[in-house]
Amino acid sequence: MDMRDKIADIVRGGIKGHASFDEVADAIVAALPDMIAPLVWTLHSPDDQPFWSAKGYSIESVPRDTWYFMGCYYADVEDAKVAANTHYRSV
Repeated sequence: MDMRDKIADIVRGGIKGHASFDEVADAIVAALPDMIAPLVWTLHSPDDQPFWSAKGYSIESVPRDTWYFMGCYYADVEDAKVAANTHYRSV
């Protein structure tokens, strides 16, 4: 089911349930993050300092096996990717 069909289902359900326009709009906004595909990451290794990038996002390797993304440090690159995907889906 594509994004249009999912939104149509929400609208149909709101009409059948006699929801207000605001309630239907809130339901659509709440559903949108799950309709957005996750970022696809590419690993780069310039000067032996690896970093990951995807659609304008960057996760950088910093000393002591940690990863840096938007002002935060992560022990695992996968945790940093989850944080980036969460940010991507929220903007």
